[in-house]
Amino acid sequence: MADCGGLPGPPSAGVAPDQVQRVAGLPPASQPRAWRLPGVAACYGRGAGGASTVAVHQASRQDEQAMWLGHDAAWQTFEAAWALGRLHHAWLLAGPRGMGKRAFADQVAMRLLGEGQGRAWLEAGAHPDLRVLAPQPEKPASGIGVDAVRELASLLRSHAGVGRHRVVIVDAADDMNAHAANALLKSLEEPGEGVLFLLVAHAPGRLPATIRSRCRVLRFPPLSQTVIERLLAERLPELAENERVQVAALCGGAPGEALAMAGAGALLDALEREPAEQFAERFAGKGSAETFALLCRLAPRLLARAARAAPGAEVLAAYAEVSALVRDALRPGEDRVMMAHALALALARGSGMAAR
Repeated sequence: MADCGGLPGPPSAGVAPDQVQRVAGLPPASQPRAWRLPGVAACYGRGAGGASTVAVHQASRQDEQAMWLGHDAAWQTFEAAWALGRLHHAWLLAGPRGMGKRAFADQVAMRLLGEGQGRAWLEAGAHPDLRVLAPQPEKPASGIGVDAVRELASLLRSHAGVGRHRVVIVDAADDMNAHAANALLKSLEEPGEGVLFLLVAHAPGRLPATIRSRCRVLRFPPLSQTVIERLLAERLPELAENERVQVAALCGGAPGEALAMAGAGALLDALEREPAEQFAERFAGKGSAETFALLCRLAPRLLARAARAAPGAEVLAAYAEVSALVRDALRPGEDRVMMAHALALALARGSGMAAR
């Protein structure tokens, strides 16, 4: 089995693996805070005839905060391998969106590459031993192409520029097309000394079995409603208790989703109280984009919950309608007021929650 060699010791602010004590995955005060790469050089595929572009992956504060919560099993597995001084060269971080998989990968990169000046280089997006493969931000549907994977060759053939390790994060691996997956497979088969692959996968079953078989799997399952409520109380103490309960019930056990849905209480109250036309006018202003995105996040979840509680043709039809509306709603140029009105009416039909 290939491995990436011994890891450097834990950072001085850290806690040795046998001293780690977590409650529901939250780090005690003595542990280093969860860290997310504020900016890392990302390797993107070429467009049709265009040169490869390099961009900066901007961090999400919600992802940073959510990283530790509830996934103590994943960290304990990784830290056990660390404590033994040998790591498998490829790890598949598997679970639904919003579970903290990318934040986990960023923290691993910090542990391997963040000694000395490494932290400053990571924060500046300039560490020579880190590559991140991701879809182009302006073309997320394009996935990860084969050219992006092939551009890893120079990193994999070289020795580490700083320290002993090189890290490749693929986010998300299930965004690779077939040619890219085949190219990555060759790299996984011959990774080179000191190379660690971290493959974020929201739907690992979409990956070829040959790639999955070469990775050690760390699973990031949905968290319980109780744990999500604890996250919200810990990270957003200003959030009212009833809103914590509402968000925890709707987020699907995803800590990142829960943090992104903060502020949903006022929107849910408005859906209960206001006629659909009045409710839709909330989204007329230029500053309403964030609230509208929250509505689009909430609407399918409200109907999914209603369908689980009382399955029926009407609620299922409303769910299909809302899902189609949400797919269209965030496109540039869409009329937010019109879309919000249609969503409110569909929610009224499906769950009885929205107003007339």
